[in-house]
Amino acid sequence: QATRAETSGLYPFQIKDVNWMALGNHRLLGSEMGTGKTVIALKALPAGSRTLVIAPACVKYNWRNEANKWTPNFKATVINGKGNFRLPNPNEIVIVNYESLPDWLLPKEKDPAPVPLAEKLMLAQTIMVVDECHRVSNYRSQRSQKVSTLSGLVKSVFALTGTPLMNHPQQLYGLLSSVGMVKHVFSSWTKFVNLFHGEKGRWGGYVWGDPAP
Repeated sequence: QATRAETSGLYPFQIKDVNWMALGNHRLLGSEMGTGKTVIALKALPAGSRTLVIAPACVKYNWRNEANKWTPNFKATVINGKGNFRLPNPNEIVIVNYESLPDWLLPKEKDPAPVPLAEKLMLAQTIMVVDECHRVSNYRSQRSQKVSTLSGLVKSVFALTGTPLMNHPQQLYGLLSSVGMVKHVFSSWTKFVNLFHGEKGRWGGYVWGDPAP
C-alpha cells in the first residue's frame, strides 16, 4: 500500500492514512473537509476487491471520476434507483446513494433482516465505504438500519466524514453503531455514558458533561 501511495503523488499524511485504513477491518476516518478522504479510501482498497460505496446522491459521479483516476484497475459503476441495486463483482466499485439501498436490508420487527443467501456470500467478500457517514447517526432511521445490516455482513467498513460528532455525544454512538464499530470502541452503552459523563435528563434523554480523557 505504501509503495502504491507514494508513487501516486499523495501527501505524506494521506499515505499514512492509506496504510492505517488498509490494515484494519473497520475504520472511521474523521478528517476535515478537503483532505482527500475519497482518494485515501480508494487507495486503501485491496487489489481485485469487491467494493460498495454508499454516498450522497450529489457526489456519486465524483466518486466514479475519482475511482477512474486513482484506481483505474477497478471498474467503477454508478447505480441509480432501488430497483437497480446490486452488489459489486470482483475488481468492481459499485457506487450507490443512501436512498437506493433496498428495503430487504431493513430488519423485520425485532429480527435481523432476512438477507438472501447469495447476497450474504457476496457481502462477506465486500468492502463497504460509507461516505458522509454522519448521515447514519440516528439509529432509528431506515437509512441507518440498512447500513447497520450491511455492516454486520461485509468484510470491511471504511467510514468517512468531516463531522463525526455534530451536536451531542449520542450521535457518535449512533454513527459507530451503524458502521459496526461501537462495541470495539466503547464496549457498551453504559461505558459510553460513563466516559462522556452523561446523566438522564429531567425531561427525558441525556445531559452530557465533559468527556473523560
